[in-house]
Amino acid sequence: MPARTSPAPAATAATIPDAAPFAPELLPALAAAGFVDATALSLDLEAVEAADVVAGSPLAGSRSLVTSPAFTIGVWEITPGVVTDTEVDETFVVLTGEATVEFEGSGRILQLAPGVVGQLAAGDRTTWRVTSTLRKVYVAPVAAAAAASAAAESIEAVTAATADGGAA
Repeated sequence: MPARTSPAPAATAATIPDAAPFAPELLPALAAAGFVDATALSLDLEAVEAADVVAGSPLAGSRSLVTSPAFTIGVWEITPGVVTDTEVDETFVVLTGEATVEFEGSGRILQLAPGVVGQLAAGDRTTWRVTSTLRKVYVAPVAAAAAASAAAESIEAVTAATADGGAA
């Protein structure tokens, strides 16, 4: 592929399709540059629940970047330690750090390092052995129940506005 010789035009809020699903505080960065640096994004890290910690004192945190009726895209980080988890459906790309993820019962092991794309399935029981702070970007489908609940709330809001004589 030939090298790009001129910069891409800067994105604006008007050129970002369906900008509303983006986290509002990220819109200025998206409008100005057309991207968000997921490796530099500030995350609030908190102690992992004690019941899930096998070794160490790991901290973890996440931040949603985009939410739509069908999926969520976000950034997640965990510091070194060993933790157990019950997974959700998710596909992710490791940005920084290293870890192994062992799947209970199957013996399958994922070796995680920058650039690795992984997939987790809802209900999988895993053990994460994080050797250096791991940060990933994930894409996870929105649960059908959450989508149905949001749709029901929207219908109720329109119904209430119409009943009150407001425009829907």
